[in-house]
Amino acid sequence: MFATDPTQAVKFSMAPRAIHDLVPMIGQKNRVCGHQSRPSQGNAPLCALQIPADTLVFDMDGVLLQSNRLKHDAMLALFEMDAAQRLAVERYNLGAGGVPRQQKFAHIWVAILGRAYGAEVEAALASAYALAIARRLLDVPLVEGVQDFVESCGMPCYVCTAAPDAEAHELLTRRGLAGLFAGIHGSSTSKHMALEAIARQAKLPTDRLLFFGDSHADWQAARAAGCRFVGVTREKNDFVGEAVPTIRDFDDKERLQDALKAAHPTAPV
Repeated sequence: MFATDPTQAVKFSMAPRAIHDLVPMIGQKNRVCGHQSRPSQGNAPLCALQIPADTLVFDMDGVLLQSNRLKHDAMLALFEMDAAQRLAVERYNLGAGGVPRQQKFAHIWVAILGRAYGAEVEAALASAYALAIARRLLDVPLVEGVQDFVESCGMPCYVCTAAPDAEAHELLTRRGLAGLFAGIHGSSTSKHMALEAIARQAKLPTDRLLFFGDSHADWQAARAAGCRFVGVTREKNDFVGEAVPTIRDFDDKERLQDALKAAHPTAPV
């Protein structure tokens, strides 16, 4: 199920429900964080971390913000459906992390609910969904330690999200986070193409980018682009049984360092 911190839980309009979990450097030295940051509970300070990249990229939901549960509940609330359909939608949505919402709407409406889908339906669903999440996204907690990490890593950072471009820009601006990033890439560009564009902008090979994501789609995008990857499991773990280095959050510096060391580049697929 989505992990939650009871001291920071967001209140949803619907009662919470049980949700089951889804089941070496060559030619360059590792970068060391360039700025001082306060240590976290006995771990090494951020500036001591060895980062095997020159540019970092962050997914938004589940990596910067603890927003997956909010968005999951909002998605379920859009549809009138029976118990079997609800279970199918729930399972699909949990397995479709990192997928743009319009693709989710179309799949649910046609493949699960068996209804005719078109531009008018999509616009109505998109409007209702955006209205349901807009205010609440301002209140969801950050993933622990992520702001300190971004602020102190000493290298350019970007956002790569499946949320609409304008929505991602506005949300991160209103949360006071947009200024921390050199660029914000939303759903108008597929994630693997966004990663390749970031590498071109930075004049780097893609194996000098490290992408923090929380879904299989994020991992696949990193593989397609030939980037390094670390999975973030704060809200859900999509990587059980997979050879993916993971962290729960950014506060545990020892685990973060282990994951960074294990984030080897992958050949583009």
